[in-house]
Amino acid sequence: MTEYDMWKIFPKMPRKVRIADITIRDGFQHEEKFISTAAKKFYLEELIFAGAREIEVTNLGNPFLMPQFKDGEELLKHLRSDRFKKRCEKKGINYDDICFTAITIRESAVNKAIRLKEEGVGPDRILMMVSTEEEHHFANS
Repeated sequence: MTEYDMWKIFPKMPRKVRIADITIRDGFQHEEKFISTAAKKFYLEELIFAGAREIEVTNLGNPFLMPQFKDGEELLKHLRSDRFKKRCEKKGINYDDICFTAITIRESAVNKAIRLKEEGVGPDRILMMVSTEEEHHFANS
């Protein structure tokens, strides 16, 4: 079966998909031991080089409550660095096609995301989490 036949059989099948990844943020958030910043940088780069174009990088909440994210700002700075942009260019990746997301639960995290964006290193998108139960919301932030 050729590619052409697939679209005849499934005419609504998209011709292009965007691969997203949440490993760095969701996958590591409950790890008991801190995942090193160097390991996270490596993993982020490899995800992008493998084709992921939407990445949840971090949670900008209180690092005391969520120590796995204490390096979130550093990760965003790394991904915004000229060095990383040049590495993408060398691999034929259009850097502008990549969307970096940060989770924000409280207003202070939203303000931090805005500040980082104004400094040129912030996320392209923020994901505001809201729980339906107040107790869960505060326990989760």
